[in-house]
Amino acid sequence: GRYLGPNTTLQLGLGRSDQGATFCTMYSSATGCSGPLIETETTSDSMDLEVFHVRRFRSLTYSLQGRVSEIDAQSEARSSWPSLFSDTEYSQRVYSVATELFPTRRLGVRVGYSQPDGDFDIDTYDVGATWFFKPRVAVQFTLSRTSRDDIPPGGIDHSDSAGIRFIGRL
Repeated sequence: GRYLGPNTTLQLGLGRSDQGATFCTMYSSATGCSGPLIETETTSDSMDLEVFHVRRFRSLTYSLQGRVSEIDAQSEARSSWPSLFSDTEYSQRVYSVATELFPTRRLGVRVGYSQPDGDFDIDTYDVGATWFFKPRVAVQFTLSRTSRDDIPPGGIDHSDSAGIRFIGRL
């Protein structure tokens, strides 16, 4: 990153995410999954530009973050049935804001919100904890919920995920 002032940095980030899921095509409450399974694998590469500001207020330290991410993803689906699915590729820009409160020098509690650019009705909320086990090295645990408002009643309108991120500051 690059310092823009004594408490503010501009950071460039690169990331990769691999996700897998298995879905049942025919489900009955009496017999459970009776149809073939569909397995999906998604690989996402991201490039982020983030403004990170840290401030001390009385005995507490807090941070404010704003981020723009460009995400390129590839997804493939596999099934024992003749495939009705095709591999897909897409790009998406996502805007995020977050704040983190540090009640101690080593522990932070974070909340955040993200939304993609365009006509998507998708919101992501997250909560997390950051632990600095060395003065400039930390691990961050997050729980996220992504919600979609354009899913018909009875459909899956949200997904939950957990993440671990290692942070090193020079």
